This record gives sequence, structure tokens and C-alpha cells, in this order.
Amino acid sequence: MKTNIILILAVISAVFLAGCQEETQQPIKSTSGINVTVTEEPTEEAKVESPTSITTKIMSETDRAAYGAALQLEDTSYCDKISEETVKKECKTSVSDQIILNNALSKGDIETCKNLSNTDQQEACKIKIEVVQKEELARLEKNKKMEELMVKTNDIIHEGDVTKCLEVDEEVRPGCELNILVNAASNNQNPALCEQASTKETIETCKKMYTPTSEEPAE
Repeated sequence: MKTNIILILAVISAVFLAGCQEETQQPIKSTSGINVTVTEEPTEEAKVESPTSITTKIMSETDRAAYGAALQLEDTSYCDKISEETVKKECKTSVSDQIILNNALSKGDIETCKNLSNTDQQEACKIKIEVVQKEELARLEKNKKMEELMVKTNDIIHEGDVTKCLEVDEEVRPGCELNILVNAASNNQNPALCEQASTKETIETCKKMYTPTSEEPAE
């Protein structure tokens, strides 16, 4: 007799993958407060912010473009194109700090923070790494729970006791019930078994997916 199998793995995987997406890191500022606009897609790397009004007065368009290029490409040779000596020095410090911070964040290495140019940057770096580490622990814990949920749900489906589907989380419960009830309804040629589902929506879906034999036409 024909048996329908409704896989719930896609539903669970969608929930599983949603929790695995990483967030981008927060931007860093240059140590003297000189910030330059860098237009690009957000990544996990540290970014600089728009220049302040004071910075705008200090920097020419050429200097601003050079500063932005240096930070965007992490290339201090662009800093040498800046005419203002104070800004040029700050540009090189900012590029160095950005590289160090990105390296510290990617490795999760608080010790690397000590290489930043000042205490404020060092402490900020440590905090950012702590946040990343805690988010990673939370992600791993969520993934572990999701894996356990997948195993438990599959065990219930193989056992065939639809009442135990109430023991799993709501996002996978319909799939659990449908796997069991559609198979039972089709195997027994009894769509009324779909009435055992916990929600009206799942009952209706089960009846739609019920497959009668050729000897018994669908109602």
C-alpha cells in the first residue's frame, strides 16, 4: 500500500540555519576622532564612520579620499598622499589599529588588543571580543538544542505515536504530526485519522495529502 513520507528536515534545517547567521562587527573610530566615509557593503571587519564637521574643515577632498582609501584597502601608502601632516600621521595609526582590531576579532584573541595605539582602543577591543565569544557560545548552544530536537522528532516519527509530537517545539510539531498521520491515514485508507492532529491547519493539510488507493477514490 502506498505510503506518503513528509520530510520535516527542511523545516528544522530552516530554523537551524536561521540561528547560524553571523552579525557584522561594529565600526571603529580613528584615535583622534578623525573619521572618513568608506562606501562598501558591510562585512565582519571594523569600519570607520562619517567625518565630523571639524574633520571636514581640516581635510580637503583629496585628503579625505586618500584617508578613506587607506582604511578601505588597509594600505598606509594612501596616507602618504595626504597633505596635512597631522592627518597623515593619524591616518597611519588608524589603519594600523583597524588591521589589529580585525585580526583580534577574527581570532578572538584579547592579547592582540594590547597592540592597539591607546588604552581606549584596547579596552573597546576586549569588550568586542567578549561579545563575539558570548554570541558564539549562544550559537553553539542553540545548534546543539536543534540537533537534539531533530533526533527526538525523528525518533517519535519512527515510533508512530502522534501524541508524543506534543513534546517537541511548535515549529516542528506540524511536520512530526503530518509524517505520522498521513502515513497512517494512507496505510489504513482512513483520512479520519488526520483528526488526531493538534491544530485545524494540520488536520486540513493531512487530509489534502492523504492518498487513497485506486480501489477507494478520494472523497
